Amino acid sequence: MRIASPIRAVSIAMIVYVPVSLAQGTLQIQVNRGAAESYFVRERRSSTISVTVLDEKDRPVPGATVHFEVPPNGPSGSFADEKAFAITQTDSEGQASTTGFQANGLAGTYNIRVRASFEGKSMLAPVARTNEKRPFASKRNVTLIGAGAAAVIVPVLALRSTPPPKATISSVASAGLVGSP
Repeated sequence: MRIASPIRAVSIAMIVYVPVSLAQGTLQIQVNRGAAESYFVRERRSSTISVTVLDEKDRPVPGATVHFEVPPNGPSGSFADEKAFAITQTDSEGQASTTGFQANGLAGTYNIRVRASFEGKSMLAPVARTNEKRPFASKRNVTLIGAGAAAVIVPVLALRSTPPPKATISSVASAGLVGSP
């Protein structure tokens, strides 16, 4: 069976990929979490991608197999154990997710391919991601650079500044009465 190309319907909460023609027996994939997100390259923080698989009548499909796959080269990332794919099953609500996704070291935009299949029916949906270069002037970098600069500049200025004037304290002792009373 040939499945029509997906189109994208956008709502505030999720992205839904629906076939152009809802022929008998097609699936739909709703991306609940993880679409259109940006990550810094080599960021240690991992993320979750969550989808819901629905049938042609918008009912959840429990037990569907869901494959998450990243591009083999270029901007991309990896799942747990540095794998290029993750495979899971939908739960009773038709939801499937994968955790532990981390961006690789290349900046750019790419799609994670999500493929759901169940009883001979399948659907493919791209999940757009962006890996960004970390900006040089982050709050942490500015703090560290400022502290380092202060550690160098303050002692140098202390060495170069002119010493304060030395004060002399003198006392005068009275020599006794002078002249007649």
